[in-house]
Amino acid sequence: MLAAANPLVPNGTFIVEVVCFLVILGLLARYVLPPINRVMGERQAQIRSALEEAERGRQLYRQAQAEYEQTLAEARREARAIVEQAGKLAEQMSQEARQRAAREHDAMLLRAQTEIERSAQRAADELRRRMVELMMEATSRVLERQLPEDVQRSLVEEATAALEASS
Repeated sequence: MLAAANPLVPNGTFIVEVVCFLVILGLLARYVLPPINRVMGERQAQIRSALEEAERGRQLYRQAQAEYEQTLAEARREARAIVEQAGKLAEQMSQEARQRAAREHDAMLLRAQTEIERSAQRAADELRRRMVELMMEATSRVLERQLPEDVQRSLVEEATAALEASS
């Protein structure tokens, strides 16, 4: 009776309960735990694979970012070079335009000087011709006679030569 009244003393049901517990524990260990462990192992492998893939993705991202920055830097260098080249080309074209304008200006001045000289020569020739006519008319009035034209011309040429020599 003492044993029935004291819950700490093992009795027959306790042993049956322990045996049932161990049997259930054995069955769980034999039939339930292996599939659970397999599923957990597969899940761990999937997680490990996903982590490795994520790390590869980060590395690829870093590589792509570095390539992008390098390409961007190269594009900026090329853009600066193009801008500098365009500036040089613009300066060269401006210089060429100035030189062309200066050449055209010089050519216009030369043409103008040539035209002025021609005009002055024509004016001088016209003046001489008119002077010859006036001298011939004056000479014929003074002499009141008509000399042959070749004589008149030789007299006028002598007078013109003398006039030019005195100028």
